[in-house]
Amino acid sequence: MLATKTLSDKHELLAASEQAVRHLISQVKENGYISAAKDYWWYQPHWIRDSSWIAISLIRFARYSSGDSPMLARDALSAADKIIAFNMDVVRKHSANLQRAIDAPYEHPDFMKLSHRIPARVGTDGKFYYGGGINDIQESDRHHSWLMQHDNVPLIMLSIKERVSSFGMSSGIRSFIDSNMELMLKYVGKIYVSECSNAWEIKTDMLHAYDVAAAHAFFRAAEYLSEIGVARITKDEIKTIETGIYRHNDNGTERCASPAEFLKDLFVEDGKLYANKRPNASRPEKDLGFDAEELFIFTEFGLSKELGPEIEHNTISSIKSELFAGHELPVRFKDDTYYKGGRWLLLGLEMANYEIERGNIEQAERTIRYVIDKYGGSYPEQEIVDPAHPEADMDGLYAANGSKPIQDLAWSYAALVNSTVKLLSGYEREAIPQQPRISLQRR
Repeated sequence: MLATKTLSDKHELLAASEQAVRHLISQVKENGYISAAKDYWWYQPHWIRDSSWIAISLIRFARYSSGDSPMLARDALSAADKIIAFNMDVVRKHSANLQRAIDAPYEHPDFMKLSHRIPARVGTDGKFYYGGGINDIQESDRHHSWLMQHDNVPLIMLSIKERVSSFGMSSGIRSFIDSNMELMLKYVGKIYVSECSNAWEIKTDMLHAYDVAAAHAFFRAAEYLSEIGVARITKDEIKTIETGIYRHNDNGTERCASPAEFLKDLFVEDGKLYANKRPNASRPEKDLGFDAEELFIFTEFGLSKELGPEIEHNTISSIKSELFAGHELPVRFKDDTYYKGGRWLLLGLEMANYEIERGNIEQAERTIRYVIDKYGGSYPEQEIVDPAHPEADMDGLYAANGSKPIQDLAWSYAALVNSTVKLLSGYEREAIPQQPRISLQRR
């Protein structure tokens, strides 16, 4: 039973989490900019997705550790606030882009340009990244850019919700919400039914279940901020925007519907939620199968209830079978060839989060301890394996080819922090009912 876990067990997990938190804090610049990694120039910019998950993990660590490690908790929260402030400023600087996407008809050729979106990555000024080799500014006028992703604004909103629900308002959040909430609502409410690149910057001509689910989570976060009085817009007004695009056909009768219904109507077949759909298709691309990014749909994006237990079970079972295949860590998707299809730490840890939420603590712990024991405080993007030749000397092979996967990915550190905090909280819930470690401090 979890209640018999020793203090040394818990101390080991907490120490690993604290070590990862210190690393992340050290990487956050004063203005909130944090590189995804240092290995290659295309990882050196600030990625909106990565940084948002980092902020969320730091906030969760601060909430959990505020009683036991108050100084480190304070520093973690401060680093998260800087990241959130930077990302809010990115939205401000690209607000004209968002408005263009809202105003442009779907059929207009400019609608599918990156100049009508927030780019996936930005430089220290919060604008298009100017890196070595290829200049991202060239992507702005390209149709179906691989930098056009739909989870940026939703994840910024989720990080804001995490901050407000855990520690109350920070300076700047209320004014940001007052000025930008309606713009963001209309933007997300329109673009989620259009194609983009998926979380792995590929398949730019598809719609992706992950992104639709991110839109669902965005609207739920907006409703929360409305309920507590942070956002002036009402829940009814939010619902009107959320259901303004998609029409659900119910026996010949159309009605306004939500991203969750769009997802269930068009991405589900054979009782499973597939990852991809072509823009004008009424069914998923079954031959493309599942993506491990779909795990977030059932964890952070909270769609278990809307999709139902059968679809959830069938989808998770397929992901386990096809992408994990008995390993602690998964490949991203079937036939992934990126660095020979390495297994991703952050995705294995997200499955651990899924297991924790469903009470399968021991199974989750195996994965978390596997990651900690194997990587010992330096968490890479991927586990270097060749699925066809598991005994191969992959380090030697990559050295001969002149490149290796990212060796210190900030998102991997954040995932380790998130999962460890969830696991430690699970221990405590199983042992003795705990009072919240903090009280909300709304200002």
